[in-house]
Amino acid sequence: MSRIKLRRVLAGLASTALATGLLVGGGQAAGSSPVETTASGERDYVSLVNPWVEADVGRFFFFQSASNPFGMVKLRPDTSTNSVWDTGYRKSESQVKGFSHLHDWQLSGIQVMPTTGTDVPKLEGDTGWQSPTPHDDTEVAEPGYHKLHLDRYGIGAELTATDRVGMHRYTYDQAGPSEIIVNLGGVLGEAQMKDAHITKVNDHEIQGYVAQVGMLSNGQYYGQSDNKRTELYFNIRFDKPFDSMHGWAGGSLVNGGQPADEVKGDNAGVYLRYDDIAAGDQVQMKVGLSLTSAAGARRNLEAELPGWDFDAVKAASQQRWNDMLGRIDVRGGTHQQRVKFYTDLFHALCGRSVISDVDGTYIDDTWGNNKVKQIPLDEDGEPKFAMYNYDALWLTQWNLNTLLGMAYPEIYSSIVKSQLQMYEDGGLLPRGPVAGNYSFVMTSSPVTSFITGAYNKGIRDFDVDLAYDAMLDAHSMGGLFDKAPYEYATWGENKGGARAYLDKGYVPHDLHNGWRSRGAGETMEYAYEDWALANLAEQLGKRGLNIAGTATVEVSSQANDSGAAGERAVDGRPARSANAGEWRSDGERDPWIKLSWDEPQRINKVVLSDRLGGESNVRRGMLTFSDGTRRPVARIPESGDGRVVTFDSKKVEWVKFQAIAGSGPDVGLNEIEVWDDTDVGNHLMQRSRNWRNLYDEETGFIRPKGSDGQWMDPFDPLSPDDFVEASSWQATWFTSHDVMGLANLMGGEDAYADKLNYAFVRSEPAEFTGIGQNGDENAFVNYGNQPGLQMAHLFNYVGKPWLTQYWVRQVKEKTYGSISTTKG
Repeated sequence: MSRIKLRRVLAGLASTALATGLLVGGGQAAGSSPVETTASGERDYVSLVNPWVEADVGRFFFFQSASNPFGMVKLRPDTSTNSVWDTGYRKSESQVKGFSHLHDWQLSGIQVMPTTGTDVPKLEGDTGWQSPTPHDDTEVAEPGYHKLHLDRYGIGAELTATDRVGMHRYTYDQAGPSEIIVNLGGVLGEAQMKDAHITKVNDHEIQGYVAQVGMLSNGQYYGQSDNKRTELYFNIRFDKPFDSMHGWAGGSLVNGGQPADEVKGDNAGVYLRYDDIAAGDQVQMKVGLSLTSAAGARRNLEAELPGWDFDAVKAASQQRWNDMLGRIDVRGGTHQQRVKFYTDLFHALCGRSVISDVDGTYIDDTWGNNKVKQIPLDEDGEPKFAMYNYDALWLTQWNLNTLLGMAYPEIYSSIVKSQLQMYEDGGLLPRGPVAGNYSFVMTSSPVTSFITGAYNKGIRDFDVDLAYDAMLDAHSMGGLFDKAPYEYATWGENKGGARAYLDKGYVPHDLHNGWRSRGAGETMEYAYEDWALANLAEQLGKRGLNIAGTATVEVSSQANDSGAAGERAVDGRPARSANAGEWRSDGERDPWIKLSWDEPQRINKVVLSDRLGGESNVRRGMLTFSDGTRRPVARIPESGDGRVVTFDSKKVEWVKFQAIAGSGPDVGLNEIEVWDDTDVGNHLMQRSRNWRNLYDEETGFIRPKGSDGQWMDPFDPLSPDDFVEASSWQATWFTSHDVMGLANLMGGEDAYADKLNYAFVRSEPAEFTGIGQNGDENAFVNYGNQPGLQMAHLFNYVGKPWLTQYWVRQVKEKTYGSISTTKG
């Protein structure tokens, strides 16, 4: 989904260690270069990280320096800010636009720029105050620290950070006035800063917030809805009192440029003026951030960075980096190989960010809820986990999941718990959470293999039954399988294909429109995630599927609104989700709903959920079954929580629920679930073979198929049509959960290996990558994107381990071996 992404980092991380002479946890290899150490003789992993690797070809958030592992604040300079793509901090660009504090998936904000004089333009955006920097030997970019010189102003700038606080130290070459700009308007890479409100607290402190919308959100992820924006709160302090605060908003200076105690509006910002700075003077600045409130930003700052000892903060940050990087102790090989390994590991530890406050408060913005909530605390009063912001975890079963499980199990556990918290908050697991909301970036339910992977690695300190329920929901109607890429505000309009996948066993290519036509790719991913969940269901002995969605629905009446039809009571959609719908009767207090099946069904449970909010409540009623039995139901919660009714297993052709003396003008239900006794592990294991429905024996490839069961024609296995950032040459090998199933269809292990080997031979001249925005087109093998990262390892499973060894090394050397600013 991007030109440079964690896919390359993680694949390079694995291949660098495994395909070279690097030793994990071992002694010094003979003939290798000396091990890097600190002055105290400890291993210095920080010195092995080169943040410049691939910086000139990355997207906005790729370059990192002054941050902590998994920290919210990712403070660094920016040289280009006008887009998500082809921007960031680059050695090929010399104009520093400012220092911004968030560089994360669809989050950015709080751009700061120290200047000298009093005539620096404020209304031209960051091109008006930009300054050249030489990118020479005086610049230092390391984990936890960045130092450079702003030549236009004669200011040496240093940056470091805690998890939620950025710290600046500015040293002035010459005497004179200075203005420190805090910009809160315009595009800043991943997001656009909009309405802002800044208040002067005193001559050392300002606070406020800025609203922002992700640059890939407006019109794609969230739709055109103002309530999907994120409010970022800040508390900013200075160690030297400033003489005055000034500002701008809406294209003009506030008070004609005179001092102001408050600034608010769109495209706004402030500048803190120092009338007389002496040569050699230093000004320090702290920026505390929070997504919950200005008070939260203040608490974060005071808890994490109460003092002004910049060097101590830097040392603490770099010690933390050494501790985290050092969990994997790699020795031997060359210095370049070690730099490549630890640089990739560094980026992996930057890729997910804590967004909850230090005290465990967090923003639940699922479906625009915008409520501040509290993470449970342990016996010491510390949050039991954190909430996170990250991309989709798409296909990380081949890299990140293993890395976290091996070296960072406590982080893995924390992320899983945060995912389950979002499920409890919003009724759905996340696919690319943004500031407490969903983004639905990418496809399928990658969170399934993430959570089941944790369980399989022995990380089980979370509510496994809740996790199972959440994942089963994700694989059902109204779950993640029912959401197309980036589909937030609608259900079914862009068709994630869940209904077709469940009924036909594949997602047809003609189900989608335009660029969302990815049915074959979705089918492959759904099948894999079904396999992952099948194994967990089998281990847990789980039984039962909700079969309400397969029934014919009849109701006594329904409001004249498609969103209020009886079918809305069986669609499985989360109650608060956008356009979820619910069954509303047409003015009845005693309405009924009946579910019928073509064949008798054996059931043992019904779950009833009342309409959420409003004046109408069902309260109680009667369940009637086709076998003549009846079951009164009382105390149906008005909150919308499910009322579970269990009974001895019975075989029925229909189930009917009738409300009795409901209250309000249009009684109905949000959801009715009817559960059978299916062996879920066996059911999902069978369903995980759905990929076979798209295997074309004539061509020997996974081939898109239409709703009528006919193959897509014409078909080119190098075309990305109907695949997810891949071609059929890549996607056909996606069946890593059923290697022998594919090998048998291809004619055996030798045929499988020969065809795969041919793909590598054909891809070697292109260094195993493709072309196009995502590096996904016209490629037999593509190690520039996630869908093919497993391919070189597949020879192991068909009795050709030497081919795995050979091609892994070739990929490592040719695709990932460099440490230049344009390739790595």
